[in-house]
Amino acid sequence: MSTQAGKTFLLVTGPLITLTLLATGLFWNHRAPRTGVALDWTGQQWAVTASGEALRAGDVVESLNGQPVTFHTFLTDNAFISDTPEFWDWLLTRAQMFSEFQGDTVSFGVARGESRKVVEVAVHRDSWEFLRHPASTHILVGLVFLLVGWATYRPPGTESKALWFYLLCFSMSLVYVSNANSLLAEFAMQPEFFKANNIINGINFVLAPALLFHFSLLMPRDRARKWVLVAIYGAVAYALVTYQIPLHGALVAFFFLASLVAIAQGAWSYRGPLERQQMKWVGVGFLLGLGPWILLNGLPLLLWGHRLMSDTFPGACLLFIPIFMGVAVRKYRLFDVGTFLEGTALYLLTLVLLIGVDILVLTFLDRRSVLGEGALISLALLIGLYGPMRSAIARALSRYAHRNAPTREQLTESLEEKLSACEPEQVMEQLEIVVQEYLAPVTMERVDTDGELGAHLTLDEEVSVLLVAAPGQALKCGPPAGRQVYSSEVMRTLEELVRRCSIHYQALHQGRRLAEERQKRLEERERLLGDLHDGVGAALSGIRLTSKDPRVTRLAHDALFELQSFLYTEPGYYLDWEHFVAELRSYGNSVFQGEGPKFALSSSEMEGRIERNMALSIFRLLKEAMNNTLKHARASEIEISLSQPEPGVLNVVVKDDGVGLEETGGGRGVVGMRARVEGMGGSFKLENRSGTYLEVELPL
Repeated sequence: MSTQAGKTFLLVTGPLITLTLLATGLFWNHRAPRTGVALDWTGQQWAVTASGEALRAGDVVESLNGQPVTFHTFLTDNAFISDTPEFWDWLLTRAQMFSEFQGDTVSFGVARGESRKVVEVAVHRDSWEFLRHPASTHILVGLVFLLVGWATYRPPGTESKALWFYLLCFSMSLVYVSNANSLLAEFAMQPEFFKANNIINGINFVLAPALLFHFSLLMPRDRARKWVLVAIYGAVAYALVTYQIPLHGALVAFFFLASLVAIAQGAWSYRGPLERQQMKWVGVGFLLGLGPWILLNGLPLLLWGHRLMSDTFPGACLLFIPIFMGVAVRKYRLFDVGTFLEGTALYLLTLVLLIGVDILVLTFLDRRSVLGEGALISLALLIGLYGPMRSAIARALSRYAHRNAPTREQLTESLEEKLSACEPEQVMEQLEIVVQEYLAPVTMERVDTDGELGAHLTLDEEVSVLLVAAPGQALKCGPPAGRQVYSSEVMRTLEELVRRCSIHYQALHQGRRLAEERQKRLEERERLLGDLHDGVGAALSGIRLTSKDPRVTRLAHDALFELQSFLYTEPGYYLDWEHFVAELRSYGNSVFQGEGPKFALSSSEMEGRIERNMALSIFRLLKEAMNNTLKHARASEIEISLSQPEPGVLNVVVKDDGVGLEETGGGRGVVGMRARVEGMGGSFKLENRSGTYLEVELPL
């Protein structure tokens, strides 16, 4: 759902469906018939577990209103249904039970010891007493699931994984709310609603774990292959259409196991700091969400064939999964997970050791005086040991958690590497990553500030440091994990990190500003050049081509080349060699036509193109050489040759059969030519060999 309208629809529809199901369930549970009788299935019969006005604990219920009771008679939890035919029979039994409880009393046929009795029990309605049942906690769990998913998906700019997380939480909320609706019914509820409620429960019982597996493939990055998703939801659709309850159970077990594997694979595949923190939160959510059920019911069920307790409490622990996943998806306080785990380990280890001390003391003292002298001594020891023991464990955990702190050189090197490939907007993000690797602060958030650049220590109720690395932008860090205060060494390191970030930020912004200004100048220059080229350039070309006066043609040619020298001073403009040689030949013909010396220009095959600036410099050089020959050499012919003796080198030879030229002679022509060539990094040689011989080599 990519559009805002679709997102709004989902955000409204999800809570509406869940709350409607909850409200309807509460209404029918309020109207449902109740007797106050507490029963438990012993494996063969229903037995009374608590004495009441008419029935006593231990009574065995054999009939109801004269009809023999079966396992399905008083069963309201579909978790004990093993196959599809049994499911539909059970729903039919529930409808019959609702009819049986329509009167003011109901008859229980019970076996009490050796005797058999029929006991009339009053039926009550319109009571909220059912909310005292432990199953009512499922309502809270379902609402927490819905709230966490809704809050994660609602903010603008959320990505696709937030959508799938919301759908997962919505489906789980339906599982818990529908489960609570059934379990809160004592023996009977309005049949049509009970049926619809359990169908909703059955659908989402399979769909929610599938969504969990799908979401696990999105964390921390999308690894969901299309064929995998088709297989997942295809299996879910088949299971729901056929409604094969054994298949439901197998798929649920598979999806939970596959989710754990996907989470482990995601944590192993992506080792970046942010991804690591995300996967830590997800992993802790699974640990706290599934751990209690595995320890209390899963393993006992596997080893001994029965649970140690009802699934109500362990099932409620599943709410840790969406809470911690929501933190990971929204990247909220990602770096608190280390402190959370450290604090949890500290609490558990302290508790275990204190319980060990308590048991040890009571073992050696008189067990019959548990409430007397032994208990008082034990309590005194616990109080006395708690503080020192907790401090010792905290120091040990801190040393273990932070035993490999990086050096300042390693941190600055890591920061420089990250900054070398980032934009100005990413400087604070890179600083955040490095500070997390170094200190793992309890809290870390971006804030706006008008403070000076640097690291500023604040000693309020909670120690914090404000890292200002860019104008108006700062990183506020809470206490570092495992430390009480920021040491002077830590502050110097933070100052150095902030200084480097600030320098890099300013350099990036300066470079960006200069690049923008240069681009504006280039754009304006291009506009002006275009006007000159289309106006003055076109006029000069027209004069050169149409004039019959050689002198006018030559002057137009000179003016056109000089205009081009103005237009193309920037590097990056090139001419084809053939075009350049043709321009030189055309110019030479215009200079020496009429009664002047005979002119010839030859060129060997040239590679590539010549830059405009280089071409204009060569043109000026040859123009000066031609003028010298025309004015001073009294030659009858002049030859110019262009060649490339090796790649990257241009050789220019000008020779005539005149009287020759002296470099120290009058005028500045020859001196200027030498200066021009040497300024271009070339060599200049002038000789008189039965005329003028000029040879120039230039780097291309």
